[in-house]
Amino acid sequence: MNEETGVSQADRVEALLHLMCEELFDVEDQVRLLACQSLAAEADYRAPLQYLLCTLDLPAARQVLMQALPAWQAALEGLAALIHHVDDVWAEDRRGWAPFEALLKAPFAVRRPSQPDLREWDVLLILERDGRFGGAWDGLMEWLHQHGSREHQADIQRIRQLAAFEHAYQVNLRNVVSGEADQVTG
Repeated sequence: MNEETGVSQADRVEALLHLMCEELFDVEDQVRLLACQSLAAEADYRAPLQYLLCTLDLPAARQVLMQALPAWQAALEGLAALIHHVDDVWAEDRRGWAPFEALLKAPFAVRRPSQPDLREWDVLLILERDGRFGGAWDGLMEWLHQHGSREHQADIQRIRQLAAFEHAYQVNLRNVVSGEADQVTG
């Protein structure tokens, strides 16, 4: 058991089996049987999938699970590559570009939210720029200067950083946060 998290290898195997059974539920009848056997009529009882894998003779389920493992191993390798990439980007960030560089240069096309993430101030600035100022940072900066630049100094500084990122990478940040830049840079 990992003492830091309290999660054992058996816990991780069980979680992985649940994910794999969900993925393969409609692919193989024996996988569906395995998944359904883990749920009993009593709502408070659930048999672990790894226990059932050991105790039920489901050769087709074992075969399909084994065939799916390379894709899951590749996903783990992808996750490790992504974590290393993000660590490197954030450690080297001197311009305030880390979130965007991490997305733009990720080792694979990172899944983005289906809608803009309105919790992120940068995203709100990008949406404001695009919605009210036709995609022009200068228009937003002018508006902020006209409406009390002292109160908006942090916004103005951040806009300069965002504009510099777009200029340096020749991308539109809206495309970076939406994933459309992945389709271009690939």
